[in-house]
Amino acid sequence: MATSSSVWRIDRIGVVVSLLCAVHCALMPIAVIAVPVLLSAAGIERTAEQVVVGIAVSLATWSAWQQGMAGRWGLVAGFVGGAVVLLASRLVDHGRPAEWVAVAGSLVIAFTHARSLTAASTWGRNAPPVPRTHPPV
Repeated sequence: MATSSSVWRIDRIGVVVSLLCAVHCALMPIAVIAVPVLLSAAGIERTAEQVVVGIAVSLATWSAWQQGMAGRWGLVAGFVGGAVVLLASRLVDHGRPAEWVAVAGSLVIAFTHARSLTAASTWGRNAPPVPRTHPPV
């Protein structure tokens, strides 16, 4: 099982990546309208989107697994829900609706990472009891 410091690092990275994804998804339609030159780099833009979404979903999945091991099911729901919404945005035709769905999913993941950071900061003082997998001897 991961230590609270490794979970803290992953959640911190997850907050940054998810917020970057949300900002990117919110500003990209404006940039495409304002700067038509960006349309020539659409192939590069699409690849960058896929990489950022992949990283955000991977970190959310890892964090959900770690929180599930600790029995924090509210955080698991946030990570899984945000990842599902973010991945669903990839299935919608590109355009304004897809971008706003991606922003929503990214913000849910970022908020859940931030909430996980808050929980991790109290682990040392108020650590939840470790569930027993076998009866005491």
